[in-house]
Amino acid sequence: MLKPRDDLRKDYRLMEFNVVVNRFLQDAPETRRRRLYIRTYSVLPLNEECGLIEWVPNLVGLRPVLMHIYKQKGIHTSNRELKE
Repeated sequence: MLKPRDDLRKDYRLMEFNVVVNRFLQDAPETRRRRLYIRTYSVLPLNEECGLIEWVPNLVGLRPVLMHIYKQKGIHTSNRELKE
């Protein structure tokens, strides 16, 4: 997916960090037994203003997950508040 008007260099670094975390999760017997891992995807920054992100089918973003949890707990919040 082409993502214009967005600097993806931080996203790229975060995916690199997640690969390292996954290695630690695989090294620990308990987390390996529980099959814990962070789903990673490819990020390719082309320049400071755009880049490519791998499309991941059935992926749910963090914001909808948080909104669902807050709603279940009766906490009223907006997308704007989450962004801040």
